[in-house]
Amino acid sequence: MSSQEAVTLIAGYLAAAPIPGYEAATKACEGDAIKRADVNAACRGVARAFQEGDTYLTEMIGVAIAKRVWPEQSPEWKAAAAEHRVYDYRSKLWLTLDVDDDAHAARYLALCGKYRREQDLWSAQILAAGKNPNPPDP
Repeated sequence: MSSQEAVTLIAGYLAAAPIPGYEAATKACEGDAIKRADVNAACRGVARAFQEGDTYLTEMIGVAIAKRVWPEQSPEWKAAAAEHRVYDYRSKLWLTLDVDDDAHAARYLALCGKYRREQDLWSAQILAAGKNPNPPDP
């Protein structure tokens, strides 16, 4: 099996895997409910946990919750905004990478074996392409 075929097989497997259910957490952490101190505190914990997730999907849901439960000028809100900015930058940059050859697929598979988190994998791919994975200062 070629490296490209292996990447396609992995992508198909992951596409068929169920996405974790985030609906309960996101609904519990919105609207008037988060004005209650106990709910807000719980949602802050959910946001922190999701922001440490190993996929961008989980991290960005954590970012969205964090921006609801922390005041805009707080360090936590600012950190969430910075995480979102990094994701925006990397996702646009990642789309520009040349990924249509077997050599890239082989490098990708090697990086998959090295990095557990999707965020670290993207960063490593961007670095391997000779680009900076960190956005310029605002």
